[in-house]
Amino acid sequence: MTVADKQRLRQVRSAILGNRPDTSVSNALYPVYVAVIAAASYGVPAAQQLFRSLDGKWLAAHAWTPVGAIVTLSFTAALLALVPLVGRVHGPVVPPLPYLELVVDSPMPRKVTLARNWQLSFGGSIVGGLLVGAVGGAGLAIAKVAAPVVLMPATVCGALIGVLVAELWLQGQVHSTPLALQPDSSLARGRRNALALLDITGLKRQAASNATIGGAVLAGDLRTARLDAARPPTHARQVHLRPSGPLLVIARRDLLGLRRAPWSALYGLGLAAAGSAGLMLSLQSPRTPTLAPLVAMIVAYLGFGALCEGLRLHADNSGTSRLLGLAYRDTALAHLVVPVSAWAVSAAVVSLPLYMTGLLRPSAMVWALGAGALLAGAHLMASFRGLPPAGVFGPRAGVPAMIFWYSKPLLATLVLGTATAAWGARSATPWVAFSWLLIAAAGIIQWGLKLVDKRDRRS
Repeated sequence: MTVADKQRLRQVRSAILGNRPDTSVSNALYPVYVAVIAAASYGVPAAQQLFRSLDGKWLAAHAWTPVGAIVTLSFTAALLALVPLVGRVHGPVVPPLPYLELVVDSPMPRKVTLARNWQLSFGGSIVGGLLVGAVGGAGLAIAKVAAPVVLMPATVCGALIGVLVAELWLQGQVHSTPLALQPDSSLARGRRNALALLDITGLKRQAASNATIGGAVLAGDLRTARLDAARPPTHARQVHLRPSGPLLVIARRDLLGLRRAPWSALYGLGLAAAGSAGLMLSLQSPRTPTLAPLVAMIVAYLGFGALCEGLRLHADNSGTSRLLGLAYRDTALAHLVVPVSAWAVSAAVVSLPLYMTGLLRPSAMVWALGAGALLAGAHLMASFRGLPPAGVFGPRAGVPAMIFWYSKPLLATLVLGTATAAWGARSATPWVAFSWLLIAAAGIIQWGLKLVDKRDRRS
């Protein structure tokens, strides 16, 4: 940025601020200050207790090996591969709408007017990665799982991952613009040219989406947030739903919806396979840390949820005419056919090679099916939770109450699924733990059906 560019931007900011003081520096540093305090006060003790809870023999046999390093690198690469996809929906350079209309849409170069927003996102990504690396390294050192010298390379690696996240995030936003698709445009000439390729229409769309989603989340209107974030379907538009029985046509409708959203279907099937594999593998040894089934249940919950779009749309459209004449509860249960079947198929496909290589026992597949019932009940709860109660908007509740209300299905899945899996792995009679898993799944399903009936009475 030249001196003339800086001078013009300074004049623009002076015109925008008027007589008000410029608090942009303090506004940018305050989140960093809060993040550092939170990492030191909560992150390091949590990481320390986490690493102390792990079995040293298990770490030596699995984590501190070439196979463990390959798994860690593969997991990191998979997460980095998702960053450009996030950038296509919401990029790192999204100024407010007034700034876009008055400054970015002016004759000034876009790589100049957007530089400040990019620098904030880039710096925040580096600071976030640095803090994650520092917290992980400090936890390893304090728990005496690794030497204190690991703190420095862990911090550096975290900062480097933050740089990669920021760059991939920007490239994802750039590749979603029409200018980047032109044959004469190239991203190899530097980051400033990447900022120049961001078109004003896409920036306005993302800025408006930010305002809509932010307001919907604060109001607890998750349907509006989900519909605004979703991309319109472009695949299989010529395929029509074939007529069949009332229950079968609902399953076919859900399959057609997955065909029209292939990336969502692949994402759901992939996470379902990974979650079921992690859950089954965590049952094979009593030395497996409790963190393993916990992470597996989180992945499984996300994968199962990606396959439940039909169930969520049914909940969103409560109160409309019942064209097929089915009871509201029966329709909700029919929408679970596709996600439950996809979960069972993915678990069976994953378990077969693991069983042939001797890594799994046949009983692990039965446990995965029980976990599928628990996930089905949790997503019944999540889909039919409705609007938040009025109490969460009171002065004594606020954001924590809203987060707790929203995360109740996930918390139920994690607590019950992780507890029973850890119990089954350490118990001499794992079928007792499996019986309690089925009882817990039945309770969660009944809870979800009560929410379905409650929504039906409202309609």
